[in-house]
Amino acid sequence: MNTKILDQVFYNRYVNLIKNRIAISLTPRQHKVALVAITIFSAFVLWFIFSNSFKRTKREVKEATPQANQRQVGTQEDDTPLLNRLKDSQTLLTAVQGVDHALIGHQKPNEAVVVAQTKKLQEDQDPLNTEREEASLVKAQEGLTAKKSCAARLALNCKDAENQQALEVSRNFSFRFQPNGPFFTELLVEEAETDDARKVGIATYKGTSLQREDQEIFVSHSFMIQNTKYLFNLFGVFDGYRGGDASAYVKKNILVYLTQAIEGNNKETLTEEGIFNALKECFKRLDADYKQSDGTTAMIALILAGHLWVANVGDSRTILVTGDKIVQASEDAKRSITRGIGHKDILASPSPKITCYPLKDFQEGYLVLASEGLYYVATTKEVGNAIQEMAKANQSTTTMSKQLVHNAIFGGLINSVTVLVVNL
Repeated sequence: MNTKILDQVFYNRYVNLIKNRIAISLTPRQHKVALVAITIFSAFVLWFIFSNSFKRTKREVKEATPQANQRQVGTQEDDTPLLNRLKDSQTLLTAVQGVDHALIGHQKPNEAVVVAQTKKLQEDQDPLNTEREEASLVKAQEGLTAKKSCAARLALNCKDAENQQALEVSRNFSFRFQPNGPFFTELLVEEAETDDARKVGIATYKGTSLQREDQEIFVSHSFMIQNTKYLFNLFGVFDGYRGGDASAYVKKNILVYLTQAIEGNNKETLTEEGIFNALKECFKRLDADYKQSDGTTAMIALILAGHLWVANVGDSRTILVTGDKIVQASEDAKRSITRGIGHKDILASPSPKITCYPLKDFQEGYLVLASEGLYYVATTKEVGNAIQEMAKANQSTTTMSKQLVHNAIFGGLINSVTVLVVNL
């Protein structure tokens, strides 16, 4: 078969194929642009193919045996060049079909490329690989911030939390206050009061988990520094990962570890830097003493000496709400297990992000601690708006926590969630 005719056949098929595809999906202007792009691409493909064909033919002639070079005139013509042209033409058709698939968004890549990309994608999506890389990045960032002063680090952390709040996109959380329910039977509600008469409301829901993985703490405690007695209130939410052992461990030990760390870092008098270092030390010790493979987030709020301190590892969140402002007081980790207690297999960082706020700025306001479940369905602003709405109706902190969990469940939440609300 004449090779020119063969090329013309494939060329016509190519042109018709392209015209049929683009005619049904592109505007006239896009049609012209596409034809120009395809023409340029085709010219490059043709040049590449025939350039390689010429080089290959030249090499075949050079490497041919003497017997082949001494063929007599009149013998049957060797079919190799035609076969090569057939292969080249088929390659061209494959390339054209590739352009066709690309135009309609369904490009079919080379099999070897598919295998390589699939392998890379699997490596990227392997939870342990991703978590280890992110944990390493977190630790590298900690090395840089550790050189800053305590005040500078607190200011930076507060700014990071505010920026995260500012970048949140609405989740269309539709809060409906329903004082009489219906409420889920699995919803656990608790009401308490601190030694300095702060009302505490707690609601928790275990979701689809076989066991309760969330834990919370609220306690009043005191310690002595140079014959001076200090009272503090401690609130916390711990969201277990791969079970509830780690969260239960943190709940059991955090008060003792924190008290010892505060006393050890403030031997002469209570200082800002001493409290900051005590919080860091407490979290790192909790992590070092826990030997099991599961883990937990850990977020605490400490009211001490007229200030509210928040320390967080993981993706739970603390917010502060008054009648006219809503402030996110903690920054969620990008992935909960880049920071946490436990998680020995991925070397998660136990070093908390710490913020501090004067209590006088939030008088008659509310402190809200919640595990990540609430923020699957609501933003900081949406939760704050719900608190403001209930505060205007003089609802108790217990009702507030219960209503938030109730609305989160009806908003589509299936995971566990714990909400703790404290009046300031």
